[in-house]
Amino acid sequence: HTHPPPMSHGGEEIDVKECIYKGLIGAIGAIPATLCAHPFDVIKIRLQTRPSSTPWTGGIRSALQSIARDGSSKFNPLAFFNGTSAALQQKVITRGPMFLASELCTQLVQTNTGASLTASKFCGSFGSGFL
Repeated sequence: HTHPPPMSHGGEEIDVKECIYKGLIGAIGAIPATLCAHPFDVIKIRLQTRPSSTPWTGGIRSALQSIARDGSSKFNPLAFFNGTSAALQQKVITRGPMFLASELCTQLVQTNTGASLTASKFCGSFGSGFL
């Protein structure tokens, strides 16, 4: 199979394959992170949208009970993962390009300024937030 050709910028070559690799790793890495964090997001949302004059009185217990039962009288721990599909799609779609852009910006800074790898990675990560 063929590899993408390197891009030339300022006399130095940008490693397109490495940029794509970093984007793929970012997208894949978002999956376990989202699966671990999603139940806490569900609890947070239930606490924030809970109708009560005193939202923090027994709030955590109330949120956990409403999620765990999810409208029925039986305990359902899978209710913590309601909406996981949409959250996974959003994270994978946004994290892949973000990591790709970070690597691209890092390489551009390093090849055009001769900055250290650490400084280039800092600038690349900072720059990818604006792309």
